[in-house]
Amino acid sequence: MAFDKDLKRKSPMTDDYGTSLEEAFKNGMEGTTAHYQAILFMYKQLHEAVIKKHAEELEMFD
Repeated sequence: MAFDKDLKRKSPMTDDYGTSLEEAFKNGMEGTTAHYQAILFMYKQLHEAVIKKHAEELEMFD
């Protein structure tokens, strides 16, 4: 079922996906790449925090 917002736009499919298959593929790839870059960034931050915490714990026991 379409939402009111979708019905008010001229061409909701064209606005979201583009006018050609190549453009739709490019838009999908950009969205996927941005998503996985964000996940990788969060993982790197978590990994650095774990390393820092481990180093602090080692200093406590020395």
